[in-house]
Amino acid sequence: MATIKKATAAGKKNGAAAAAKKAGAARAATAAGKKSGAARATKKAKVISAGELAALVGVAYKPTLKTSEVQRLRRALPGYINLLDDVAELVEEDADVLRVKDVGPDDLLRVQAAHKELSAREAVLEAVYMSAYHQRLVLDHEGIGMLQKIARRISALAEDHPDMPLRYKSLLDFLSTFRGGGRPAKGAAPSEAAPAEEG
Repeated sequence: MATIKKATAAGKKNGAAAAAKKAGAARAATAAGKKSGAARATKKAKVISAGELAALVGVAYKPTLKTSEVQRLRRALPGYINLLDDVAELVEEDADVLRVKDVGPDDLLRVQAAHKELSAREAVLEAVYMSAYHQRLVLDHEGIGMLQKIARRISALAEDHPDMPLRYKSLLDFLSTFRGGGRPAKGAAPSEAAPAEEG
């Protein structure tokens, strides 16, 4: 009888140990899963190059034109692109009479087709650019707002904690430099100028 009791107790002990071990393994797996998920969530997406983005949307990536080169380009007239195929048909019919050098029906149609293809891709890139641009403006708004809030708090604490303006002198000088369109406040040292107001 005693042997049976000992065996039963040992079995219960082993079972409890196994259950505890299993529970511990489950907790460890859950923690590892959460850690892995957090790592995946915080993993930054790779920033592709301009050439890679151009290839992705099917645009040839070429060097940008100089300002003087852009200024020499002919101005596009509204709706001209829709005339090209009509004019191409007429030019083909009057080829013997017109004989315009380096301008034929195929040239007109080539420019029209290329323009439509490029415009469609330009619209996609512009949408992405504007989205990124506006997101960056929102971040600028948030970042500048936080700096301004800190600067106002420093100004409020300056009387009781005179060392604070000195500790944050670079911040105060920076904000005062851009106060009023990039000029320090008139008659005030940079570190004494009032912090820029929130927009």
